[in-house]
Amino acid sequence: EGIRWLRGKGLQLGAQHLRKATLLHGGLTPLRVLLMEMEPPLDVMGLEILVDHRCAVVTNGNTSGGGWVQRCKPALKALLARGAVLGSHSLQSRLLKRVEEDGMSLWVERVLESLRRCRPEVPDLVLSRIADFARKGG
Repeated sequence: EGIRWLRGKGLQLGAQHLRKATLLHGGLTPLRVLLMEMEPPLDVMGLEILVDHRCAVVTNGNTSGGGWVQRCKPALKALLARGAVLGSHSLQSRLLKRVEEDGMSLWVERVLESLRRCRPEVPDLVLSRIADFARKGG
């Protein structure tokens, strides 16, 4: 409700708001409003979520990395599945790497589903090869 109200009052939302919603709140409700209910919807393709390696640690004050990743995991996956990236400054915890891999798998599935809907004439063998190529990282 708050985001919709602010938007109605003229607040211009952007990538920095997606980052804050992901890292501070960690829930999917604010992201749903920002990603799906906005006109025009915010595009996250190529968005660096962790612009500064300290940003996630500062949000929770937890330097171990696991606590904030666990709390933000659904929101991180939602952005990664839409083409966002953690960024070159991202922390290298095993959990964060696993979240990034899961997000990449979700993104590949979204791309393939879009191809199936938009180009039904593309043979399944071609889609399978595209999926294999994308999952191997090129």
